[in-house]
Amino acid sequence: MNNRLDRQCYHSLSKFLEKKSPLKILELDVNPIDDVACAQRFSEAVIAHPSLEKLMVDNCGLGNNTQILSAIASTMNGVSVLSLNWNEIGSDGAAVIGNVLSTNPSALKTLHVKFNEIDDGGVTPLAEA
Repeated sequence: MNNRLDRQCYHSLSKFLEKKSPLKILELDVNPIDDVACAQRFSEAVIAHPSLEKLMVDNCGLGNNTQILSAIASTMNGVSVLSLNWNEIGSDGAAVIGNVLSTNPSALKTLHVKFNEIDDGGVTPLAEA
């Protein structure tokens, strides 16, 4: 659901997550994340939130900016399910995700990347991670 979250909303959401609420699932589908600093701050808050298990950021325009995708992918350190469907993620984005997976400890058990633009070459970094 698009609530038209802007940078201030993501900042407020980050502050909320830092309060260690019992929130287990966070669904931000169709809310663009288009600011690198905002994405980094948000991902740090997600990682620090002990009870959050599932983060859904489908169709948030993440595939066009590898810095933003890298920040959001780093949330894999804190959640067991990360959904990145419909984000126009291509081979470069898949390499970013694969790099985060292979170089960071992760609680991730399920990664959703359906309906993106990952070609055969982009699958390799994910498979090797």
